[in-house]
Amino acid sequence: MNGAAAALTLIAAVPVAPAEPTRSTRVLPLLTVGEARTLPTAELARRLLGEALAAKVVEAVRHEDTFSGGTVPGYVEFYTQPVQTDPRLNRICRTDVITVEYDLTEMQAGPVAASTALTIAHLEAVPRYKSFPMPPGAPGTPRNDAAQAAACAAMKKAADAFHAPSAGDAQWLDAVAREYRRTGTEFPFTCEDFADRSCKRARDALPQLRLEKAIAVRTVDCAFKTKTGDFLDECYRLDFLWPGKPCPDRQDLKDFECRAVEWVLTVSAGIKDGDSPVRIRSIHLEHQPEPFAVR
Repeated sequence: MNGAAAALTLIAAVPVAPAEPTRSTRVLPLLTVGEARTLPTAELARRLLGEALAAKVVEAVRHEDTFSGGTVPGYVEFYTQPVQTDPRLNRICRTDVITVEYDLTEMQAGPVAASTALTIAHLEAVPRYKSFPMPPGAPGTPRNDAAQAAACAAMKKAADAFHAPSAGDAQWLDAVAREYRRTGTEFPFTCEDFADRSCKRARDALPQLRLEKAIAVRTVDCAFKTKTGDFLDECYRLDFLWPGKPCPDRQDLKDFECRAVEWVLTVSAGIKDGDSPVRIRSIHLEHQPEPFAVR
């Protein structure tokens, strides 16, 4: 069982408070608006996830949603202690991101106060990944294995972890990012920009579109998939949000695309294996129109 699946199993095992003895059974609120905003991370995790899973949490990111002219706690993302992947992959650690989405009680009316009760509307656990510089020693040796395990254990923050379809893809994406930083613009570049057909804006934006900023990463079919020597082409699509415009209505938790995406980056890379440099075949960048509010 992988880390994300284990997290969901543990969440499901958290005992539910006894139902209030009324005609209609209601789950008792777990915490209030004020507690969701101010409880220390360890206590908030314990209240929402239980003792066993809370012990693995190293960081929490809290998000507010608009409600009735103000804001209310919308959801919190808990990040577990990064660990080595299973099976182990060089330079890559995995963290489980456990998202708890709040809901107001069904009887809520009027303004929201610090004492307003919250319940859980949605739970989700997914893996994300972090990379680290390769430590000394040949990969696979006891010295190197111990150093890589120590690198993951030393990480006390995980909110900068990046999305990837799998741990293997995370290793390749990290290699692509390192190759881009090494070579700069030494690869074919194309764009589709509704505001600038010269592609200057897209090319200027490209260095800012770092892997950890992508809100979604997926594999896509390569337009021209080739095999050259030991290298096989793999292609990825990365979505980046408009600044200050999060996915409305928590769309990133649901089975459809976020409407607030500004840039869609598609990279084609020649990949050999996780320990070898990759070759960036091409990068294509699409600029999406800014979303507007419907009144």
